Amino acid sequence: MSKSNALLLHDLRQARRLERANAFSVIGDGSEEGKNDSEDEVLCVIYEDPDTFEVNVEFLSLEVVDRAESVDGQKHDAKALLAAWRRGLSRVKGWEKNVVDVGLDGASVNFGDHKGLVVRLRRSVSWVIGRRCGAHKLELAMCDACKDSELLKELEKLLKDCYKRYGTSKQYGSLKDASLLYEALDVGLVVHKWVGVHGIRWVASVFRCLKAFNHNAVAAAVDTHRWALQSAGAGYSLASSPESFVGKKFHLRFEAGTAIFKKGRDTGRKRAIAVTAVGEVTEVIGVNSEELDDGEFSGEFYSCVFKDGDDVELTKGELCRNLDTDHYAVLSEENDEGEMVNRHYELHLRLTSYSILAASHFMLDVHRQMKSLSELMQKNGAALADVNSAIAKTIVKVRDLGRTSDGPNLRKFLQQFDAEDGTWLGLVLRDVESGKGDVDEFREEMTEGICDALVERFEEVDPLYRDMLVIDTSAWPLEAMQRKKGGVVGGESNDEGDEEGGEVASFLASFGVEELRRLTGHYSEFLLNKRAEGSDDPFDAASLELCVLQDWECFKADLARGDIGIEKVKSCTHSEFWGFMRNHYQERYPWLLWIVLIIRLVPIGSAECERMFSLMNRLKTDLRNRMKNSTLNDLMTVNRLAPETLSEDELDELIEFWEAECKTGRYTSYFK
Repeated sequence: MSKSNALLLHDLRQARRLERANAFSVIGDGSEEGKNDSEDEVLCVIYEDPDTFEVNVEFLSLEVVDRAESVDGQKHDAKALLAAWRRGLSRVKGWEKNVVDVGLDGASVNFGDHKGLVVRLRRSVSWVIGRRCGAHKLELAMCDACKDSELLKELEKLLKDCYKRYGTSKQYGSLKDASLLYEALDVGLVVHKWVGVHGIRWVASVFRCLKAFNHNAVAAAVDTHRWALQSAGAGYSLASSPESFVGKKFHLRFEAGTAIFKKGRDTGRKRAIAVTAVGEVTEVIGVNSEELDDGEFSGEFYSCVFKDGDDVELTKGELCRNLDTDHYAVLSEENDEGEMVNRHYELHLRLTSYSILAASHFMLDVHRQMKSLSELMQKNGAALADVNSAIAKTIVKVRDLGRTSDGPNLRKFLQQFDAEDGTWLGLVLRDVESGKGDVDEFREEMTEGICDALVERFEEVDPLYRDMLVIDTSAWPLEAMQRKKGGVVGGESNDEGDEEGGEVASFLASFGVEELRRLTGHYSEFLLNKRAEGSDDPFDAASLELCVLQDWECFKADLARGDIGIEKVKSCTHSEFWGFMRNHYQERYPWLLWIVLIIRLVPIGSAECERMFSLMNRLKTDLRNRMKNSTLNDLMTVNRLAPETLSEDELDELIEFWEAECKTGRYTSYFK
């Protein structure tokens, strides 16, 4: 019955709302399936609800990109992608006249200058501009800023190694036992789940990774130190259980004159000089009570094998006596490539680096700011002006983190750090003095790099997107309008007041005019189509521009006079204000509010498409891997568009759909 439900939800609800809305934008994203080398394209629509005047984002269709429709018939190119888009958009009647803009990721197949999807789409919808996904651009901006920092590369490697050790390794688990280590250090916290930074580095994911790392760093440092000492033989004695020695690697020291064994047999030769060899205890051979020459009992016999193939049988007493007592010298040994042999101790040293720990706390403060920006871009209904304003505020806050103030996480780290002892929460940190200078340099380098990358990535390439910021209420000259309302323009009789009033009047008269003129010229074909649908009166592009500018001047005059309260502008968000205007002032500023509608529908991100892929994975499981694309599309439609309840009329239509779907008839008496 999923097909009947899907047809009902689309035809009766979504299609009718889109038809009433008269305008919508489309966002799309693709996902490849490795087994079939096929690509699925998810399409979602952005439109203004004709009843509530809120901007909604909804799933439209899941389409298969057919390689047979490509230029060469072998790959998923822009031509095949456009064919899939047309199939999905054909579900909306007259879509070519109602599409305002499209949002995509920055792949060349989408934005190629000559054969990209946007270029091909403009052949039938000339006013489409095409906007890149904001969250992808933010991710690329962070990559641009971080790619040259050596300290950040060390931190990233440490994050990956910790996740590999504690997040996925069966041998070490998830550090649940480390809560006891926390209690031993009087921290009194539990271990958080480790998060990786592999794959796509969404800002929110990196934030969670840094947060978990900073929280678990103490336990991880103590844990790696414990494993390092155990691997070097520290803590083992005659009281240790026999099984605890098996599988462990020891650095055994043999003095000159020690017998050399091969496969457990005495070769009759003795070592000429004292040597230290790396051996591994393979098994417990047996237990006896024979008395040795020195008066000790042999106890358990252990078989130890060395790298060169030599082996030796040792008692527990001999094994413990032959352990090298300078464990840290053993732990610090390096191989021929200069790498530390003991991986536990190598990881412990990185976990106790002052510069890395301070950098991780600083980057957590940075990513806290970036996370808020990323979440705004992934929010359904986010406006272009809101994002532009948030980017400007984020740049200011990030610059403050590098110059004038410490963020909350770095401040907490510095407060917990004991400068006299060089310890942080009981851990002795390395390279403190040199690390402080490295961190200061790193902070300045990162903040400037991030701010420059944000400006570069989010600078609007198309000037029309810059013109759209004319309706950004946060950038309006409200103070000048208030002075005009208070009588500065015409109420003052002195020369100074007249001069100031003339400047204000001139500024308000020219404000936004050129921007709206360019926007009207670009979307004239779209707007003239809307005019033609409602009237047969002659109307051309010049008349349209005149109407838009007249509405704009009327709107500014009403705002300056107080007919539209300036306090209303200040108290509302950008989206709330223009939703209010679209709801209550449609007849007074009809053409201006058409331009506003177009700007409100500009795509910001493709988060809804990503959510659809998550839904697709939940529906199409391994046990349902033969599900047809049409069935999956119907299930996704029902899941995303189904209301909590259906009206009687909708229920009757659903039954009719379901009954007509089967040629042999259905048992419908149950519903009557």
